[in-house]
Amino acid sequence: MNIYIDVLVIINIYITWILLYLSKSLVHASVKSVNLVIASFISSLSSLLILIEPTNVYVKLLIFIAKVFTFAIIVLISFSGQPIKKMLVYGGIFISLNALLCGAVELFSEVFNVKSAFVFNGTIYIDIPLIMLILTTAGIYITLTVFSRLTTFKYDKDNSYNVEFSYKDTTYNLPAIADTGNTAKDVFSGKPVIVCNGVSLYISETDYIRPIPYSTVSGEGVLYAFKPEYILISDETGRKKVVDALVASADTKGDSRAIFNPKLLT
Repeated sequence: MNIYIDVLVIINIYITWILLYLSKSLVHASVKSVNLVIASFISSLSSLLILIEPTNVYVKLLIFIAKVFTFAIIVLISFSGQPIKKMLVYGGIFISLNALLCGAVELFSEVFNVKSAFVFNGTIYIDIPLIMLILTTAGIYITLTVFSRLTTFKYDKDNSYNVEFSYKDTTYNLPAIADTGNTAKDVFSGKPVIVCNGVSLYISETDYIRPIPYSTVSGEGVLYAFKPEYILISDETGRKKVVDALVASADTKGDSRAIFNPKLLT
């Protein structure tokens, strides 16, 4: 069977991006979209290993080592900034999804005697004309765009919210208030800051810490914000969204609550 390099590369970009997106969604990881794109392109280059014929055990070993190295690079790029333990979990999920997909493609090919889709050297290849691939991509993009607009997590002042974040193997769940008055931002990254009250957050000197100046009607001061492993905002309807922000503790007294700017939901 002929293998077309352009189709091979493009298909594996899609597959890797989808699997990485599923992996980060399963664990509510806060990752940058650009990281997923870069990792997907690197993975597509490793798909060229499908062209190598494993003539002996040494060639098979080299292919295996190359695959392991590629997986490690993909995970490091996709989930950069996460603790090592969390990164190992994310990597394990990503590899498991890869294995399940490869198994599903092989099973489908064998059961239905489909020769246009197969797995070789741990790489999936689907023989599909490039123009059809482009049209399919456009259709999927339009469908996802419409679906995203219909299911967008929009701010509703009548809803009650909850903020969940993880820090140093401890998970915090706080009732939350969406307040446009919270305009605190990191001056370096521009990331918004979720301000927590009624909770003690012990930050070590080695952590990612940013001094955040603030001013209110009662005075001015400085908050010390940090980057949690993830931040998840949910509402009473069950909708959830992972957001990219910092967290700071303003006051350890009183009822526990978090205050975030509703722009985080858009």
